[in-house]
Amino acid sequence: MNGFSFFRKAASSLAFVLCVFAISSCFSLADYLTNRYLSSHDVSGYDLSGADKDLESDSRPDLDVCFNFDFDSDSDSGEIADLRKKAWIDYVSAGRKDKTRRDEFANKSISANGYVMNYGLRVKGDIKGKKVPVYIALHGGGATSFNSFQWQDMADYYYDSIGDGIYVYPRAIEDTYDCHWRPASFPMYDELISNLKLFENRFDASIDLNRVYLLGFSAGGDGVYRISPVMADRFAAVNMSAGHPNGVDFSNMRNLPILLQVGQNDSAYNRNKVVAQYDLKLRELAQKYGGGYVHEAYIHKGMPHNFNDSSAGGDAVETVIADPVAWLESDYARCEYKKVDSSAGAWVAKYERNPLPEKIVWNLKKNDSRFTSRSVQSFYWLCADNSVVGGTIVASYSKASNSVVVESNTVQGDVSILLNDRMMDFSKPITIMTEKGTFEVEPYIDLEVLAETTAERGDPDYQFLMRVSLAELEAGAASGA
Repeated sequence: MNGFSFFRKAASSLAFVLCVFAISSCFSLADYLTNRYLSSHDVSGYDLSGADKDLESDSRPDLDVCFNFDFDSDSDSGEIADLRKKAWIDYVSAGRKDKTRRDEFANKSISANGYVMNYGLRVKGDIKGKKVPVYIALHGGGATSFNSFQWQDMADYYYDSIGDGIYVYPRAIEDTYDCHWRPASFPMYDELISNLKLFENRFDASIDLNRVYLLGFSAGGDGVYRISPVMADRFAAVNMSAGHPNGVDFSNMRNLPILLQVGQNDSAYNRNKVVAQYDLKLRELAQKYGGGYVHEAYIHKGMPHNFNDSSAGGDAVETVIADPVAWLESDYARCEYKKVDSSAGAWVAKYERNPLPEKIVWNLKKNDSRFTSRSVQSFYWLCADNSVVGGTIVASYSKASNSVVVESNTVQGDVSILLNDRMMDFSKPITIMTEKGTFEVEPYIDLEVLAETTAERGDPDYQFLMRVSLAELEAGAASGA
């Protein structure tokens, strides 16, 4: 999508354009349970007594900053919590010693599958000693040679709208209409976020992975439409401005708030009408799946492709269509208006991610809600090999009843449930209900699963202790095992 940001920069910038054309709190397990399960596992690689020594011996003295921010000494206590801490320390220590990852962060450039994603980074405000959010901003452009200027423009575009934190603006890996959601891009977004967590700790600050936000304008809005369902478990909230979804399915967005913005007169590719259509789609999904799908749709009165979505909160009071669905249902003929604060950064900052939502919807449609180029195979607390594509699974868990319910599953292939002590009481059997029966599973601690899940997303909130294959569970019941 060939869209341009506001031309409200200094005259020198304008001249350049013309000449050249951017959870629950965790609880510890009882000692008897820890002894019961850990006694049957090799924990030699997890010498808990050496945790503090590991921190002190690491060549980077800020490793303890990462450690202290990510685990609360009051709630994260007990031997199982110590295992998770040790797995996290090992991951962080190894990651910071990885020359490739160090160079990626130092050069602000990530390579994968023969492509390169460069990015800029700015620190805003006083972040000293704080756990801080990350705002990832995607530039406009698309299938055009103007992408480099659009990237430079994005260095400032959403900056005023955000609060204190880290502002990151990647350059699209190709100059194509789908420049921000090429298959090769997705592993780079994963790497970008995990690298920020590993290395971005200046001023003794730490990245808050529950406050990572995605913003995009025009072609960047296209990217937000397409990236959000695939990586919904990565973000706390997202803003899409002046983009087009290209038919993307939003089923996976149950737990990811989204703000959709467009100009009322932005008729190219029907961008204006599509926002109203997706407002309706999200309402219908919320009704179908029993809640979730938090969103708002701002169709800016009388505005073309450009409108005010980038001022600071309180400075972006704009007039928008009061009810986009009513406008849609009147065949775009009649509407009422209202005033809103359209600051993208201020809107997303209202939300924090719940990394372990009690109910999730996962559509595994290839190249729509799942890009198999990603190394990440998990989605919240479900996982499936990247060879598994197609179908949708709806699942929920209850800590109170120590159970998981698979409400529906049309996935052609094995899906596994990932569990940890924040979701379940491991001192009791866990009940798993599927369309094929009710099963009782004895909880256990698998250190291999702990290590793998820690490394997969580089996120301490996605550390799991056991994996339950639905295919194996149901096959065992069918065979009488």
